[in-house]
Amino acid sequence: MQNPKQVHVHVLKHILRYVKGTTKVGLFYQRGGSDILHGYNDSSYSADKDDGKSTTGMLGLLAEISRKEEAQVEIKVDNKSAIALIKNPVFHGRSKHIDTRYHFIRESVEKEQIRIEYVSGDEQNADILTKALPRVKFEEMKIKLGLKEVTSLGG
Repeated sequence: MQNPKQVHVHVLKHILRYVKGTTKVGLFYQRGGSDILHGYNDSSYSADKDDGKSTTGMLGLLAEISRKEEAQVEIKVDNKSAIALIKNPVFHGRSKHIDTRYHFIRESVEKEQIRIEYVSGDEQNADILTKALPRVKFEEMKIKLGLKEVTSLGG
């Protein structure tokens, strides 16, 4: 950015304070815990064509790095219209803009490689990655993701 404004400086300071305050936070999972892969998708986030690319890219990455096993990957979506479109791809004026490259999700459902499940917006874990959250909700999401202070684990 060649000509930053005061708002940009403020946002940068906010980010730097966050990074400084989370240097001892790590992602931890218990040994012997569930090894089922759950994904969360904020469908409104992928409404934009460019953002949709990053969402589908993440799903592709998950497919590549996950173990080859019988269990399906479960994707939790908070948008009933998106789920309906995946399960019944009726194309009309509202959905014809969807690029055919992104139909692999529907195909993966048909092949039973992934399962789509509805989750309410309050339980949408993707929110921590897609929008600014109030502090209390942000802390709840960190716990759900398995983020903990290293010092709280005796390390």
